[in-house]
Amino acid sequence: FAIQNDAVDTEKGLRAAIAVAPNWFKPHWTLAKLLQMTGRHAEAEREAEAAVERDGGKHKEVADTLVGIRAVGGAGK
Repeated sequence: FAIQNDAVDTEKGLRAAIAVAPNWFKPHWTLAKLLQMTGRHAEAEREAEAAVERDGGKHKEVADTLVGIRAVGGAGK
């Protein structure tokens, strides 16, 4: 769905992946990036925080995503 620029179904797929594997950082991280791109900054920040928590500091790019989301919009904007 992402290849087809179908944000709605991409989001559904990511949320389904989170439901199946809630402790895996990657779907939270990818969903955060999608939400940020679609202007849903508060939701993006929450998902990025979830990704960072689950990643445990292993991937700098995950933490960088949270920093970027907070810099651009963050919660409440």
